[in-house]
Amino acid sequence: MDELKEDMDIIRRQITIRSESSIDGYTRTSINNRSAFLRGKLVTVKLLEDKLDEINFSQDLRRENFSQRLDDVEETIHAILRMQQVCIGNLQKRMHVNEVDNEIMKNNRTRGDEAIRISIGTWSDSSFKSGR
Repeated sequence: MDELKEDMDIIRRQITIRSESSIDGYTRTSINNRSAFLRGKLVTVKLLEDKLDEINFSQDLRRENFSQRLDDVEETIHAILRMQQVCIGNLQKRMHVNEVDNEIMKNNRTRGDEAIRISIGTWSDSSFKSGR
């Protein structure tokens, strides 16, 4: 791209120099010859400018496309993180419920064990008393 700009500058300088002087430096060149030469150079400059615009436009599109892709990736990552946070929250709730259930079951077992012991103790006391 820089090379195109340099080529355009060189051509512009050549056009300026040639339009100001002739081959021998004293005689003015013919208008027809000079205009044909200048027209050719202007066409070249125009083609180079168009090519430069095309390159710049293409690079701008790539930048926009890349920028859009980054935005899309960022949105996707945030959505995934939100979903994972919800899943983690649900898991924490389930773990809490399981802990509560385990505690309830432990208390029930303890009460049941005590009831069985009391029942066995009462039964054994009554059977010892009746058997004696």
